[in-house]
Amino acid sequence: MVKTTSDEKKPKKITKEKRLMTLLIRQIAVFALSLGIVIATVVFAFNIFYRELLRPVELQNPAELIIEIPTGSSLARIADILYRNNLIRNEFVFELFAEFTDQAHKLRAGAFVISQNMDMQQIIDLLMEGEAIPNTARFRIPEGYTISEMAHLLEAMTTEDGKKKFEFTAQQFLDAAKKIQDYVEDFSFLNYIPQERKNGEYPLEGYLFPDTYEAYLDASPDDIIRMMLRTFRRKVYEREYNQTTIADRAKQLDMSIDEVIVLASIIQSEAGMGEFHKVSAVFHNRLDDDMLLQACSTVLYLIPREEWEGPFATDAQIEATKDSKYNTYKHLGLPLGPISAPSQLAVEAALFPYEDYMTDQNRMLFFVYRGDGTHEFSKTYEEHRRAIAEFEHLWR
Repeated sequence: MVKTTSDEKKPKKITKEKRLMTLLIRQIAVFALSLGIVIATVVFAFNIFYRELLRPVELQNPAELIIEIPTGSSLARIADILYRNNLIRNEFVFELFAEFTDQAHKLRAGAFVISQNMDMQQIIDLLMEGEAIPNTARFRIPEGYTISEMAHLLEAMTTEDGKKKFEFTAQQFLDAAKKIQDYVEDFSFLNYIPQERKNGEYPLEGYLFPDTYEAYLDASPDDIIRMMLRTFRRKVYEREYNQTTIADRAKQLDMSIDEVIVLASIIQSEAGMGEFHKVSAVFHNRLDDDMLLQACSTVLYLIPREEWEGPFATDAQIEATKDSKYNTYKHLGLPLGPISAPSQLAVEAALFPYEDYMTDQNRMLFFVYRGDGTHEFSKTYEEHRRAIAEFEHLWR
């Protein structure tokens, strides 16, 4: 038996108050920890949300775009305009943000100068309170236009009261379009243009992107050209095609970027409104087989439009231009340069031809216009001759 002495201390009893205090402290600690986790999660989620959807599209790009918001535009329409011009990251988020902050009904119509380094709130502030640009003109450059056609189109444009939209002449625009050295430093993709063509008449042919634009009425040819080159950079050069870039896909095809644009311009002119990828397959096959492209559009590029006898080059026109590197009836490979301004679809078709027409069993080498917007594709010359005989009366 163990005896205790009076000197040994007995354990102290934990009072009810102390137990309650301990429990309260523990609950407060758990609550604080949980709240901290929730706050951290919210902050983390907000940072992701801001980084991916609310922040500027391109913080380091101060280049300005003139955007027109038509009178009576809905919030969805405004979001669509901003998104198509690569000024916001997500249309739905823009609409939600504007509605949630009670600013949607305050957005105004007009032309505004907006840049990609503005965040969503800055853009909304501009559309609510910013000064709309007076004296601007909206104009459209169609796909498949040459630089010469663009110049004369711009010169002929008039405002509603009959006045010229722009002060410069067609010749002044053409003169500016010859000075590629003025643009190479700011637009690196122009370095892919061969030196032979840089010394030619219109080295920027194919690179002035066809689109709808807004510009000041006192804009110079240089202003317009830079605007079109910026659009080419955004919509062609920096765009992703099937999760790849034009530069990477061109390497896969053993082509330069400039050769892709040259081919795309031919596809644009030959395919018209449809069958871009199928027409592309025919030209890729002929290039791979060392066959003449025999594209009428490359010959007609050399002929004044008033001398055309329809959409096809005549034997006389082919013979008269036999020494030109643009004559694909006489010279193998691609012509010296683009023959028009290709659309996004034409560029995509040049990069990704219709694979079903490139197999050994179904390798298409010819096509002829059916007269209804479509083409008859053939594997052999004999099939092609029969197709011509069948459809010739519809387009001759």
